[in-house]
Amino acid sequence: MSRVVEELVEAARTERFFAAADAAYQQLRADPDAWAGELGERHAWEVTVADGAHDLGATKESVPAPDVPLRKRPRC
Repeated sequence: MSRVVEELVEAARTERFFAAADAAYQQLRADPDAWAGELGERHAWEVTVADGAHDLGATKESVPAPDVPLRKRPRC
């Protein structure tokens, strides 16, 4: 019985979380300047995913486990 209650509580918590996230995004998108800033920030962060996997046609299933590097990355 307690497992059922735990699952219901977790489901309610998850629902509240995603409802709040959805409301925040709706509010953000309603403000053109704020939304433009969001898109600009997303664009700026896109360079961080330049690990070459996408260029190689990699999919989630074909990418090695995180402990297996795709290629050596230069040190900064």
